[in-house]
Amino acid sequence: MRVRVSEDPMHLTGVRIETNLEEHITPNIDPLKRAFDIVVSLVALILLAPLILLFAILVRIQDGGQSASRDDMRVTRIGAFIRRNSIDELPQFLNVLKGDMSIVGPRPIVKNEIQKYGDSYRFYTAVRPGLTGLWQVEGRTETTYQERVAMDVRYVQTRTFLKDVWIVLKTIPAVLASRGAV
Repeated sequence: MRVRVSEDPMHLTGVRIETNLEEHITPNIDPLKRAFDIVVSLVALILLAPLILLFAILVRIQDGGQSASRDDMRVTRIGAFIRRNSIDELPQFLNVLKGDMSIVGPRPIVKNEIQKYGDSYRFYTAVRPGLTGLWQVEGRTETTYQERVAMDVRYVQTRTFLKDVWIVLKTIPAVLASRGAV
């Protein structure tokens, strides 16, 4: 590992840590993590299916099926409740089952956020995006974007199965308390 000072503002601290990614990232899918993803997703979808259905019906009744997007200024009261309580995240368990996402990992980003990751984007792409992660349990909306990127990098570099379980266990009270929801 080499440390180099950088003038690039995309580097979080002005110090760039160069590391061999292969030291930290297993190129193959971790079978234990994948099994965990499948089991947790199946259990969550079975247990939460009535809730997902109820809110789908309420949205359809109240606003004709309009989006509950946080960027949509026309969000209804039910849409705001869904967003504030992270209920809009529940269908993402289907993406975990498909293998497009993981239960734990960096949050998915949109294309215009890639540049905010700078050189750290390679860490982001080294793992599947997750329903929850360090950002959700260590600050969420109370952090800067640079701190979020740093948390994603730290997760990728130090991830373990037990750490994933710890993050999931910390996510539950954070979601139930609507802590940091946007």
